[in-house]
Amino acid sequence: MSCTITTVFIVKTEKEKNIFNDVRLRLKEKIFDEPNWYPKLSHSIHDFGGYAYLLNNNREVDDAVKLMAVPSNVQFDEEYLKTITAEINSSELSINNSLLWYVYVSDKPLQNQGNDNFYRYSIIFRFHHAVGDGTSLVALLIRLLGTESSQNYNEKLFKKLFAGKNSEPGKNRTYKYYLLNMFKFIQFWFTVIFISIGRFQNKNLLEPADKNALHSSKLSGKKTVAWGTEDYPECLNMVKNVKNRLPNATFSIVVATAISNSMTSFFKRNSLPVPDFTTGLMIILLKFPDTVPSKQVRLENKATTLLLDLPSTHKSESLLSALKNVTMQMESQLSYADALVVRFAAAELFGYLPINLGNEIVGFNKQTFILTNVPGGSVIKIFDGCVVEKVIPIAPNLRHAAVSFALLTYDDRFQIGLLVDKALVNSQDEAKKIVDDILESIKVLDKESQLLLD
Repeated sequence: MSCTITTVFIVKTEKEKNIFNDVRLRLKEKIFDEPNWYPKLSHSIHDFGGYAYLLNNNREVDDAVKLMAVPSNVQFDEEYLKTITAEINSSELSINNSLLWYVYVSDKPLQNQGNDNFYRYSIIFRFHHAVGDGTSLVALLIRLLGTESSQNYNEKLFKKLFAGKNSEPGKNRTYKYYLLNMFKFIQFWFTVIFISIGRFQNKNLLEPADKNALHSSKLSGKKTVAWGTEDYPECLNMVKNVKNRLPNATFSIVVATAISNSMTSFFKRNSLPVPDFTTGLMIILLKFPDTVPSKQVRLENKATTLLLDLPSTHKSESLLSALKNVTMQMESQLSYADALVVRFAAAELFGYLPINLGNEIVGFNKQTFILTNVPGGSVIKIFDGCVVEKVIPIAPNLRHAAVSFALLTYDDRFQIGLLVDKALVNSQDEAKKIVDDILESIKVLDKESQLLLD
C-alpha cells in the first residue's frame, strides 16, 4: 500500500454554498492552468520494474478533484465523515498512470454541528508522501486556497523558530566563537561518520521487528480513523507548562509520554500483555517550508524518520516518573546526526532501489506506531468568507504500522488524528478512546508537575 498523507478541513461559512465548485475553480487556476508551477501535482506517476517516475500527460482538474460520495440515506455528520476518511485513506493509491494527490469535497453541509447558524463543509486532501512532508502540504493548501490575508501564514508560523539562530552580532564574535563552532562542526561530522552510520545499520537493518499485541502478521492494512479536536485552547498550554517546569523536557517528550500512556491504557483495557517498550517511527522535520508569500511552495519531503523504543508507563509510579524514562530514551536514541543518515539513505539511495527494499532499509516494516507532529498557526481564511475551523492531520498510512498518531496545533488548539488497523480496532468508540486518553494524560502531567511547585 502506498504511503499517503491525508488532511481533513472542516470549513465554516455563514451561508449555504457550493463549495465543490469553489475548490475546483481555485485548483484549476493555480495548478492545471499553470502546470509548470507544481509539476508534482499536474503530472502522473508511473511504475516500471519497482521504480517510480513522473510523466506529463495533460491531466485535468477533474482527474484530481472529486465529489465526496455520501449516500442519501445516511446522517452525514462528523462521525460519518470519519468513515469516509477511512475508506479514502485505505484505498490503494496506484503508482501506475495516476496522480499523486486527490481532493474530495462535500456538496452537503455536515449535520449535528450545533445551533450557531453556521454551515460546515468538509474537504479531504490525500497526497502521496513523495509530494512533500506534512508541513509543506499544509503550507501548499494555504497557498492554493487561502485568502491574501492568509498568505503570510508560513512566515508568521516559522519566524519564531528562526529567531535567535544568528542572534549574536558579527562584530561581537571573537576567535573563541569561531574555534568553538569549528570544534562543533568536526564533532558533528565525526558522530555522523563513525557513530550514526553504525547505529543506522543496527537499528534499521539488524534489529528484529517489534512484537506485541499491536504489531503482528494479522494486520490488514485497512484502518479505522478517529480524531479529537479541542473546542478551545487548553492542552497546548498545559504541554508548554510541563515543558517549562521540568528540566530537559521538550514538547515532543511531553507528547510522547501522553501517547505512551494512551497505548498502555489500550493494552490494559483490552486485557493484553503490556510490553516494556513499543517501537515507533518518529517523523522529524529537518527544514522548514518557504516563508515568502510571492513564491510557489517548494514541494519536497524535508522530513526524515528515526526509530524509537518508547517505554510504556505501567511500571512507573506516576506519569512524571514515566516522563523521566521517556526523556532518557528519547535523548539517547534521537539525534540530528542519526536523522541526517536516514535522510541520506532515503533521499539518495531510494532512487536506485526497488520501493519494497527501500522500505526495509528505513525501518518502515519494523514499528508498531508512527508519530508525526506538525506545527500549526492561527485561523486560516479561504475563499468567499469561509474559515477553516478544523485542520485534522492523518499520519502516513503504512500497512505494517498498527497505529499512527498525527498532532497539529491550530489556533492554539490540539487537533489529533489517529489511524489504527481494523484487525485490532474496528470500533470508532475504542479508537476515539485512544485519542481522548492522550489529551487526558496531558492534563494529568500538568497537574502532577504543578504539585512540584506547590
